[in-house]
Amino acid sequence: MRFSLTMASTLVLSVLSTTAQDGPGNGPANRPAAPFPSADFVLRDAPHKEPRSGVQLQGGQLTIASGVGTPTTINALSFSADGKILVAGKDFGRVVIWDVEKKKFLRAIDTDQGMVRAVAVSPDGRSIATGGSQDNNSVKIWDVSTGNMLWKFAEARAEIGHLFFDMQGKWLAISDNTSNLYILDMAEHRSIVTLPDIHAVAMARDGESLISTDGKEFAVWTAPSWKKTQSLPMPNKFSLLLAANSATDQLAIYERRVVKVEQLNTGKTILERADLVSKNFTWRPEFAAFSSDGSLLYLSIDGRLLILDVKSGDTCSGPVMYSGAAGLSPDGQWFAGAKDDSIVSRERTDGVWVWSTNRLLEKCSVGRPSRTAP
Repeated sequence: MRFSLTMASTLVLSVLSTTAQDGPGNGPANRPAAPFPSADFVLRDAPHKEPRSGVQLQGGQLTIASGVGTPTTINALSFSADGKILVAGKDFGRVVIWDVEKKKFLRAIDTDQGMVRAVAVSPDGRSIATGGSQDNNSVKIWDVSTGNMLWKFAEARAEIGHLFFDMQGKWLAISDNTSNLYILDMAEHRSIVTLPDIHAVAMARDGESLISTDGKEFAVWTAPSWKKTQSLPMPNKFSLLLAANSATDQLAIYERRVVKVEQLNTGKTILERADLVSKNFTWRPEFAAFSSDGSLLYLSIDGRLLILDVKSGDTCSGPVMYSGAAGLSPDGQWFAGAKDDSIVSRERTDGVWVWSTNRLLEKCSVGRPSRTAP
């Protein structure tokens, strides 16, 4: 249902054009957002017979079939640790795997999981985990080279929200939509810890710990015991955890249309931006990740990709993507976003748009010393 409502608001705006969007980065204290350059390349699904879309525009009337989805929609992206493998979770149970270096389609897997909303690639790129809206909320582990299912986790109590591997590939963290967090032992194929009442969770940038919220505190859970090793009271119960970087003591949170970066140990606000979304935006950022040094926050918010300079507050904004799926490779080499076509698009532009972060940051001039005009 979340997909249908999000797509409905996006598509109605596209069709009717009744509300002008405010571009991110237009606050009085910050310079206007610089635009992304064109993507370095686009990765597309292989040609295949696509089922009928649940979103149709007929005679000027928009119809949306709840829970059906659209064949080209990408809901989630995940890179391997070295940035060489990229996986996309799509509607109708389809998962697509690409070789990023060769810009090559590797294979597609029919998961039978409905709208695949969560995917994760093991650090070595040899296996992937998927979770969707069907098949009794299962999480399935697949072999990348063959496309065969290796094993299945069937203990989740609701639709899967997020999947995270640790940096060694020993553990898989699973969060479901009834606020349960499961830690799986990948070698023994079993659940070893279940943590209830976890409203949101993010894997720390180093891949060695999880940061969670329960509406009362931020907590850090560390491998291999997965016991709570640190906590910080939440000043606002509406805080939504977006990303964490324990090495630089940073949290990214979202509160009532405001993006904040805070210190994990003290709760001190480092940066606050209240002008990154349009006035009609009623959802939340769907992706966020810090750079390894914590100087940048990569976001997918309000249908756009965004890079936020944590020190200066400057931003760089991508084109309208009509999608919230995005991914930053753990090695920091690639930033990718899913592009959905508008219902009124005249040419097909859907796929995964991929930028080299070196080129992207050079063109955007964020994360670098300010240049003075000659």
